[in-house]
Amino acid sequence: MATPALTSYAPTMAGEAFAIGGHSLEVTLIGDLMTLATIAAEWITLESGAPAAVVFQGFALTLLWAQNFIVPGRRKPRLRIAVVSEDGRPKFILPIAVTTVGGIRVGRIAGAPVAQYVDAIAAQDDRAADYFLAAQRALSQDVDVLEFNGLRADSVLARVATGPITRPI
Repeated sequence: MATPALTSYAPTMAGEAFAIGGHSLEVTLIGDLMTLATIAAEWITLESGAPAAVVFQGFALTLLWAQNFIVPGRRKPRLRIAVVSEDGRPKFILPIAVTTVGGIRVGRIAGAPVAQYVDAIAAQDDRAADYFLAAQRALSQDVDVLEFNGLRADSVLARVATGPITRPI
């Protein structure tokens, strides 16, 4: 079976700057497969320093999922991958698929519920909460609610995302 071509399905938003925790962070929202393909090396480098459990949010699986489920002409799901960078280097990647349920735009980890666990890819430092806040602010233009099911207790998102829609397993 042939691999689907990398075709642009939704716009990618230019980077938006946020000052959080005394640091300047830039968030780019990726919404198309062509742009997703351009960050492969940076994504793979970031995931190589992450725990093995992030395989479900790894570049290869996210790209494969997007190639098969982000379809032109369909309203859902829409791809929104938040890439949080500092000094031009990605520090946090949150791959989100957006669907509309009863008029509410719900963001879930791309690949869920097929992915057994959900998480973000994050630099191994103590700033994950800052990175998540920046990603959340940028995503707020396209997402009303972030829903994370299947969080492991040791996951990045379990540490930084709180609220009634964040359900650990």
